[in-house]
Amino acid sequence: MNLHKKSPIYRKKTPLSQEIKSIYRSLIVVVVGLNIILASLLLYFGSQKATLGYTLQDLQNKNAKLMQENKIIETKIIEVRTAQTLKDSKKVKSMENIIKAQESDKNRVTYFEEGNRVSSK
Repeated sequence: MNLHKKSPIYRKKTPLSQEIKSIYRSLIVVVVGLNIILASLLLYFGSQKATLGYTLQDLQNKNAKLMQENKIIETKIIEVRTAQTLKDSKKVKSMENIIKAQESDKNRVTYFEEGNRVSSK
């Protein structure tokens, strides 16, 4: 029997009440540890969710601002293209020629003779 007591499998006999108390303490430590880990994970992921929400809101605001700037730029581009198209239009050029001719006619003095009177236009 002496060999049996020296074997690595041999355990010292302890009373059952001590075994129960030891297991109870171990169980409490494990449960408290798991609760701490769970609470930490909940706080971490909760803060991540809030951070992502803030980032998303910030990006949406930037997107709205850029879209507004884009509309303003597109409007300016359309105005420039329209002005250039009108300037290059044949109708506009012919109107400009007519206006120039009318202005040159205004600067020219024409005399009419009616009987004994001379009048200018």
